[in-house]
Amino acid sequence: MTEIYDSIGATYNTTRHADPRIAQIIWSALEGCGSVLNVGAGTGAYEPTDRAVVAVEPSAAMRRARPEGSTPCVVGTAESLPFDDRSFDAAMAILTIHHWSDYRVGLRELRRVARRRVLVVHWDQAVMDRLWLADYFPEAFAFDRRRGPSLREVCATLGLDMDVVPLLRELRRCVHVLGFRALRVVPWLWNLPPSDRRYYPLYAECVELGVPFCLQVGHTGPLRPSEPGRPIPYLDTVALEFPELVIVAGHIGYPWTAEMISLATKYPNVYIDTSAYKASRYPRDLVDYLRGHGRRKVLFGSNHPAWPAADCLKDFASLQLDDEAAGMFLHRNADRVFCLANVPSLAESRRPS
Repeated sequence: MTEIYDSIGATYNTTRHADPRIAQIIWSALEGCGSVLNVGAGTGAYEPTDRAVVAVEPSAAMRRARPEGSTPCVVGTAESLPFDDRSFDAAMAILTIHHWSDYRVGLRELRRVARRRVLVVHWDQAVMDRLWLADYFPEAFAFDRRRGPSLREVCATLGLDMDVVPLLRELRRCVHVLGFRALRVVPWLWNLPPSDRRYYPLYAECVELGVPFCLQVGHTGPLRPSEPGRPIPYLDTVALEFPELVIVAGHIGYPWTAEMISLATKYPNVYIDTSAYKASRYPRDLVDYLRGHGRRKVLFGSNHPAWPAADCLKDFASLQLDDEAAGMFLHRNADRVFCLANVPSLAESRRPS
């Protein structure tokens, strides 16, 4: 395929131009990513101009056709990117993967070098086949069908599930229509740690909706593996890759509470809640954290109806929190994290209008 573009690439920059509507979608998807790798970059039509970009392009003709003043462009292929792991905030591939010799290897390379985001623009052949042009140019459509992977194959290689679309739609409905204040996932139910990329579309949607992601950390009460509840490395990875995601980790992380405290200290958007634990059972390091520099990072939680709030607070005085720490722990931290200040109380919501 490099040979083809060495032939047609000379006029590529004058005959092919970026669609501003597509460009806006791509640039919006890269929001918050300060460094971007553009793989199969061609003449750089969709490269953002307001951040650091490095391009990779195997065709010499395409590299020569890049406009003067373009971002740096190195020789390379998607299947063997000459960069260290996690070198860029994002890696993007725009209408190029059908040219790769092995798209699976190339997509895994994009994941390897990207710290936060992989952006792929590709066509849906199933939709293309429904166009009226397919009846007039069947050979061309058959050619595209052979050379390009399906969207489902792309998603599977990236660890995504196309069936997540209805889940995202339901999450939006719950937030916009029903007034949900957060998404909660219990990883041990599927024996999948929170760093499993099948969760990632949900995290991205939580960021867009402005709602926290809540989960259980620590050992499991039911007879299921506790490994998905380890804060490090699993939740550590999520916080690194989604710095805008507000994370509330419940059940205090025991027996890895120290790990959970380290993450809450390390990341501005990571919090701990004490659900399912009575005050008398809080580990000493959590109490010390509550009293000191962690007073803004820990939220009170019960486990109603199994453990009502009154039961969980029975020995609250033994924590010896000052007034500021107590107020933050009991309600002000939750008010801030879940944006509850303007939410009517349950009693108010039930009053007849």
